[in-house]
Amino acid sequence: MRPSWLVTLLVMIAAGLLACGVAAAQDIPGGPDAPNIPAGPDTPPPDNPPSTPPPTSTPDNPPPVFRPDPPPDPGPSAAELAAQRQAQLAAARAAAAARAAAQRRREAEQRVGNFVQEQVLASTSELADALEVAIPPPVFRVSKNREAAMVVLGLLFWTAVVAAFAALERRGRTLEVILAILFLIVLDATLYSTANDIQGGIFNPGAGGFSISLVDAMIVAALVARLLTGKLFKLTTGGVWWLAFIGWIVASGLAGVLTHHKSSIIMFEGRVVLYILLLLLATSVPIQEYLKPRNLAMMLIPACVASLFLLATSISSWSTSVHAPGLNISSLGTMGADGASIFSGLGIIALSLAFAAERGRGWLLLAAAPLLTTPLFATQRAVLIGATLSLLLVAVMWLISPTGRRRRRLTGAEGVVAALCIIGVIVTAAVAVSAADPTEPRIPGVEQIHNTFEGRGKASSAESRVSQWSEASALIREKPVFGHGLGVQYTFYSPGADVELLSKSTHNIGMDLLLRTGAVGLLAFMAALLLTFREGFRSWWDHDNDMVAALALASAGVLVALFSKGMVESMLEKYRLMTFFGITIGIAGSAILSRGAKVSERAVQKARLLASPPARVPSPAPRATRV
Repeated sequence: MRPSWLVTLLVMIAAGLLACGVAAAQDIPGGPDAPNIPAGPDTPPPDNPPSTPPPTSTPDNPPPVFRPDPPPDPGPSAAELAAQRQAQLAAARAAAAARAAAQRRREAEQRVGNFVQEQVLASTSELADALEVAIPPPVFRVSKNREAAMVVLGLLFWTAVVAAFAALERRGRTLEVILAILFLIVLDATLYSTANDIQGGIFNPGAGGFSISLVDAMIVAALVARLLTGKLFKLTTGGVWWLAFIGWIVASGLAGVLTHHKSSIIMFEGRVVLYILLLLLATSVPIQEYLKPRNLAMMLIPACVASLFLLATSISSWSTSVHAPGLNISSLGTMGADGASIFSGLGIIALSLAFAAERGRGWLLLAAAPLLTTPLFATQRAVLIGATLSLLLVAVMWLISPTGRRRRRLTGAEGVVAALCIIGVIVTAAVAVSAADPTEPRIPGVEQIHNTFEGRGKASSAESRVSQWSEASALIREKPVFGHGLGVQYTFYSPGADVELLSKSTHNIGMDLLLRTGAVGLLAFMAALLLTFREGFRSWWDHDNDMVAALALASAGVLVALFSKGMVESMLEKYRLMTFFGITIGIAGSAILSRGAKVSERAVQKARLLASPPARVPSPAPRATRV
């Protein structure tokens, strides 16, 4: 049993070893049954690679087939391109037609809406008129009573003003009456940039559809007070011609009434009589009264303060509205053209007096600096041009003419200091404006000057005035000698508004006078104005008082500025400018009267010397002779 088990075990071991040897022989690389595995990138190639036959095609590995490149796409043909363009044009036409149809539909809807709105408004207005007729509102009785009360209060106030002015006239203080009127126009120009902004209140009282400015009421009160005191008026040759011009204005007013012009317009244009009559008061004041330091301060300091306020608000672009009982100010802080003309005229007076003053030249120069700067911020070419011409006249007369060199007391150092002060004020203002807005630094006044000459509305304004002058010229040719009378109106085409407008002025003082008073009125006005110029320059040339001569020269310069402004502005209706105009004429007349008084006094002294017998001169004693 044991030997057979052992033999069986040995046979099984031998069979296992044989099976292991056969398996090992099959796993040897390169063996007869080894697969053909290509060498990878990490396997080195064999030293002697066996030669392998070329691959043969089998159904699983077919040979590559040659396929040529496809031909290029030729793109759309010309016919297709034409068809596409036609389609695009047809689509564009369809879109445009659709837009036009939509626009026509909107316009039709708008016309229908406007028509319906007009009909509704017309129906509502008719209904309101019918109700007003059927049931009159009771508010009219209340407003009538209130207007009557206001008229009574206004008359009482005016009577008190007449009494106060009469008391001043009796004490020989006519200049204070004139200074009160001057202060009133300065305050008016400070609060309201234009006269059109005054809608009722203290400065434009009225009732029953009739209104009058407070300045007009004060001028009437001053003239009535002068008549009540029984004092006479003084007149020069120029003053006589101004009275002749006033008489022709009255005749033109009567012609306007006979031609059935509007009475409100006739009264509005006839107010120029009051302003010219103001020269009677100003001429009656002795010229030395104007030159007293207290009176000069009352004349210049309020205007200087007002100009500084308006310059500050203009530089900072600040303005506000004020609504108080009796005061309805829409734009407080805006520099107006009329105010700038008045301020610059007072600045010319201060500057001319500073050249001749023995004392107080410093404060006169300081007052002249802000007053003469105001035209830069008025945004009106006429103001700037008039102030420039006036300043050039005064500068030439003081710096170049022999009379100016003889009368001048202002030293060169004082002039340099004054110029440096003005430059310092401008630089300080520029720094302040730039500090307030560092992102957009600017020089004060430059933007205003640019808007003055190249603003958006300047070209339209110039075209409108050319149209006005063309239409007015046709009317003037109809009645060139006597004019159409006060209250005449005409229509002209305004290119800016693209409408026909109705106007009563031409923005030219000469054409206004030709249209209303004819050539007779224009010749009377020019004769009176030229005689006033002559009186001012005569006092400048040969008056024995340098300060009086300086004031006479300044009055002539102010008249030049106002007249040049009147060439592009209807100045006859500007009550603030015409009030200043009448006062300036009176100052020139007072200067020439003082010159005449000096001459007559010298003539009287000379006549007395000639009439008195000559003094007997004793004969000298005989000399003793020595023999």
